[in-house]
Amino acid sequence: MASRITSTLFAIVAIAPATAVSVELEIRQQATVSEPQLEFSADRLSDPLWTEPFILPDGSVVTPQWVRQRCFGVARSPGERLTLFAASGRCERSAALAASRAMPADAWRLTLPVRGAAACICPNDPTNQPPMVSLDAGDGQQVVAGAAIQNVEFSAVDMEQLSLQPTFSFRLDDGAASAGLPAQLGQTCTAGSGTLACTVAGQVQTATGVLTLTLTVSDGFLQESADATITVVAPIDPIFADGFED
Repeated sequence: MASRITSTLFAIVAIAPATAVSVELEIRQQATVSEPQLEFSADRLSDPLWTEPFILPDGSVVTPQWVRQRCFGVARSPGERLTLFAASGRCERSAALAASRAMPADAWRLTLPVRGAAACICPNDPTNQPPMVSLDAGDGQQVVAGAAIQNVEFSAVDMEQLSLQPTFSFRLDDGAASAGLPAQLGQTCTAGSGTLACTVAGQVQTATGVLTLTLTVSDGFLQESADATITVVAPIDPIFADGFED
């Protein structure tokens, strides 16, 4: 759930990863910090149930894998609290032991610089909406096998302005979907702040039938898809095209 803080006071918000355990995240601002700092118990490094990332206010993603890579071996005793500096990737034993011990064992503390809004989009945030994906051009076209297609244009936008990641897949008629795009078709995607534009171009080398191209866009938590269909037909024999009769 998003939390917005405009002073150096902190707020406790609950987040719900894909487990039955509720985790507390304390978000606060301090004038003395120059980069986001994430404080947590070293026990979380070995917790197999921790699988959800955090998205910081600048859009950067803090994943469990990255935290484990940066902080593994830093703690000297079980239950000790660690501080990960999100910009530099430095991980240290937390200095403020008294304040750390006052926090619940499973709690996280995110300390942000005073500049900017202290917002955090956390795992399973109910305020987060999936990206909106649209098909802008190239749907429903008919192409001769081996010929170039009309460019297929997709676009996507995320209301929370999260970074968007595209994934393509395709299928012919009612067959199983395959990852990527058919041979001789390529994609170009351009990402902005919470936006994405993708173009598919090239030649169709598949068998005849209805080719469906699918773009799936993820904001790191939720995803949406859009389809474009292309009818691939066989080349016309030039003899019969000229009206030749035996």
